[in-house]
Amino acid sequence: MAMIAPDLRKRAEWWDNLSGLFSVTSANKESAATPDTVYDPALWRRAWMSTDACEAACKSWATCVQWSYVEDLCRMDDKLIMGQGYAPAMSERKTALKTTSGWLKERLDAWNCN
Repeated sequence: MAMIAPDLRKRAEWWDNLSGLFSVTSANKESAATPDTVYDPALWRRAWMSTDACEAACKSWATCVQWSYVEDLCRMDDKLIMGQGYAPAMSERKTALKTTSGWLKERLDAWNCN
């Protein structure tokens, strides 16, 4: 928490936080894997539609702490991973689709690390 959390933002463009526990796309929206804990099925099915929809699906899942969105892929995770960003001069900015990542800092603040 002392090393990573202070640098996290609510949302970062051109950043991949490597979320990967759950993925929702336009192709799997009706059959995507779902968590065992509380979540909103309607928000889950729409998660692939936009960055805002992806963030809303993450917020609806009780243990989600981070999400990432690219084109029609929303990925969510219950683990904290910083991931990596792509600086303006990097070739990925020209050859890759823009990934936007977000963290639910209010949930991370509630974690108790011993």
